[in-house]
Amino acid sequence: MATVDELIAQLGDDDPAVRANAAEQLGELGNPKAIRRLIKSLNDDDFNVRKKVVAALVQIGRPAVRPLIKAMKNPFLSQGATDAIAQIADERAIKPLIRQLTRFGSVYREAQFAQQGLVNIGESAIESLLAALSHHSSNLRANAIYTLIRMGDDRVVEPFIAIASNDPDGEVRSTAVFGLWQFGTERVIDPLIAALSDNDARVRRTAVTGLGQLGDTRVVEYLIAMLDDPDVEVRTGAIVALGQVGDERVVERLTTMLDDLDAEVCARAAYSLGCIGDERAVTSLISLLNDQAELLYLDRLCDAAASALAAINTPAALEAVIPWYIAELSSDHISGYHMIPQSEQAAQALTRIGTPEALAAVEAWRTAQDSPPADDDT
Repeated sequence: MATVDELIAQLGDDDPAVRANAAEQLGELGNPKAIRRLIKSLNDDDFNVRKKVVAALVQIGRPAVRPLIKAMKNPFLSQGATDAIAQIADERAIKPLIRQLTRFGSVYREAQFAQQGLVNIGESAIESLLAALSHHSSNLRANAIYTLIRMGDDRVVEPFIAIASNDPDGEVRSTAVFGLWQFGTERVIDPLIAALSDNDARVRRTAVTGLGQLGDTRVVEYLIAMLDDPDVEVRTGAIVALGQVGDERVVERLTTMLDDLDAEVCARAAYSLGCIGDERAVTSLISLLNDQAELLYLDRLCDAAASALAAINTPAALEAVIPWYIAELSSDHISGYHMIPQSEQAAQALTRIGTPEALAAVEAWRTAQDSPPADDDT
């Protein structure tokens, strides 16, 4: 094996394969003498070389921490230095890593590496992250919230509640609301309900999603009110959430939304009715399934209605949906929503339905698919 000095010299070789090999060997040797030159190579023009350099610095470990912290201030070295120091996970890097949480846009990778580094450091980084929640940078506050979510420490719930209602930035409030429902405890329900009144649609969207995930029937009336929200994504989120909660009180209201002029609202209403499974929706879902009007996203609407009818699984629902799926077995259309052939979707659905008629149709279809084409005698 070459000496450390020889390997350091090879980091300047014209051949990237030589440079990558030199970095790999320097990592294996673990000699701190190579740190300064390795850090310089964090700006190598070859991706594989940079990857090997980061790995070498991680192998060297703690002796590389201070030089890497300094390198994080250099815009040409910052990404690689942050990646390396995140993997070393040394407590001396907590504050420098938190500073990297201000990054966004084209340099967002530094923030991602910093988040991972703080998660790797663990418990000893929590207090500094909690303090960062009051930083003047909204990017840093949001990234600090994401980092604390990943750490999973429920000490963050109360600070998140305060941020969800008081932070001046809508994106930060939305991130805090997201963080609250990740913990799924009883005490987050009221703050999530309060967030439904936020003037920023991003916050309301996140809140309705969270309430749906928690599945508490006490929130049904609040979610019903959100069906009239001016933001279409809030409305569709509320529809999905009501389906997740699964309360039969909303069946009639969701059924009326099958006639909504917005195709996505209509499709989400159908899927949620399928989740609830109430047979009162069957007649309206059959009408949607059989609607042959020239509608944009017709395949999306029909798929939603068919899936809902299959889920409700009453005789009337199956009587309508099984023939529809059987007819779809002959379709070579590729759904823009699922990106798989409509015929394969139909076969999968019929298999899930599992009646003798459905299974026989799938078996016949698959046999035909496997058969060689007939000879053309003409």
